[in-house]
Formats: sequence, C-alpha cells, structure tokens
Amino acid sequence: MIFHNRFVSPQEMVELVSAADIYITPYKHKAQVVSGTLAYALSAGKAVISTPYLHAIELLDNERGVLVPFDDPDAVATKTIELLDNETTRHAMRKRAYLYARGWFGTEWRRNI
Repeated sequence: MIFHNRFVSPQEMVELVSAADIYITPYKHKAQVVSGTLAYALSAGKAVISTPYLHAIELLDNERGVLVPFDDPDAVATKTIELLDNETTRHAMRKRAYLYARGWFGTEWRRNI
C-alpha cells in the first residue's frame, strides 16, 4: 500500500489507478459531494471499497463496489481481504463498474489504462 498525500496530474492519476488492485475511498463525512478519483477507478474497472458518502452511494449501487461504515478501519480491512481472497467476486464487481462508467472519459484516457 502506498499513500500519496498530494494532488497529482491527470496522467499520473491514470497510472496510479491503473496499478491498483482495489481502490479504497475512505472519506470521513456523508456530505462529501464528489470524488474525481472514484470516477477514475470505476471507469478503469477497479474493485472499490468506500465509506457511504453521497457520491459513492450512487456510483457503487448495484454491486459496483462495497460500502463500509465511516471511521471503521476493521471493516475496510475485512472487505479488502474478502475481495483479495475471492477473485470471482472481485472480477464481477470490476466488470459492473467498468460497464457502468466506460463512457465517462475519452478514448485517449482509456488507452492509457
């Protein structure tokens, strides 16, 4: 696991998201309006674990990702292990995410993932 506590360019974001097996977005408040990185992760067809902020609730509906409670690192760890241990579930989640978000970004971006 690598943490980058900084803004990155769109090109670097593509590289980072592409390298991830699971994308985790643990925002602390339900009122979080949007997450551009979550959109990148879905469009790249990544398995996603998130806290239930408003944007995530909508985007991860229909098993396109999993939601865990706010401020619950044990739930994040449990879901991460479950997804890593179950390739079939992880792949199905990735496919649903990709099919849902595939038109969000242009073809130039998609060629880089």
